[in-house]
Amino acid sequence: MEEGGEKRKSGFDVGPEGDAKAPRLDDGDAAAEPAPAADPAMEAARAAAAAAAASIVATGSAAASVLPSMAPPPAAPAGPPAADPQAAAEYAAATEALKAAAAAEPFPATPTVLKLALPETQAGGVIGRGGAVVQRIVSQSGAVIKISNSDELLPRTRERVCTITGTLAQVHCAQRLVSQQLATVAAGGGEEPVEVNPQGARALKLVLPHVSVGVIIGKGGEVIRGLMSETGANVQISNVDEKIEATQERIVNVSGTVLACDACQQRIEAARRPASAAPNTAPALKLKLGGNLDKMADLFRSWCASARPSN
Repeated sequence: MEEGGEKRKSGFDVGPEGDAKAPRLDDGDAAAEPAPAADPAMEAARAAAAAAAASIVATGSAAASVLPSMAPPPAAPAGPPAADPQAAAEYAAATEALKAAAAAEPFPATPTVLKLALPETQAGGVIGRGGAVVQRIVSQSGAVIKISNSDELLPRTRERVCTITGTLAQVHCAQRLVSQQLATVAAGGGEEPVEVNPQGARALKLVLPHVSVGVIIGKGGEVIRGLMSETGANVQISNVDEKIEATQERIVNVSGTVLACDACQQRIEAARRPASAAPNTAPALKLKLGGNLDKMADLFRSWCASARPSN
């Protein structure tokens, strides 16, 4: 306290008009050193930095609009490829031609037999109300079709067996129509079949005799590799220890595009027919014909064509 009761003050005083007044030094206070003179170069650098910061803030929205283009492109949408209208129309026309040809063929005395495994939940859609769908497929293909009862499932599965018999063309036609109906059911459709996308996915589960599977595999897997290479389908065969003991049958899974599966199934059925020949038939024919291979080949082909296939 100073004499007279006045308070001792230090620092900046703010006057009535709000002007800052110079500090008032009292006794004992050290005199403040004068502030150093401003460096023009430093001031210029600070001004440039402030201008740059203001520019970044002002152009932030423009920069944000550029950044997304630098990001990697979004992944392609998942799912089957879109159907090509022309390809779908060509496949439909080919199916109609196959139906006309197959239905015109007389039922053979020694038919080809194909067994398909149908998911239990979809088998009813292939049968239809009162059997309407399966009757339509029989009428259009000329094949005979039998679907096992709901309590006659493949062992260790929830699948029923669809047995198709007829000529090669009738069996192939019926397989197409059954597969088309399965796709219709899976898509939530009714009894009228949906349009087929030939490049869409298809999967067939064939039930074949154990002896026929050996023919399809071939020596060292040569035949099955050729099937996959030429058709583009993927073929997987169950192991020997997984065969159905009661019927001595094995499961052959065929998957790929619709066109690939159709071609592979047709090739499999064609490959099975010569398998009906007994293993020693060719040597016996060769001895009987005295080594004339051309005559032997002609006779062998005729014999195979008329022989009952091994089912």
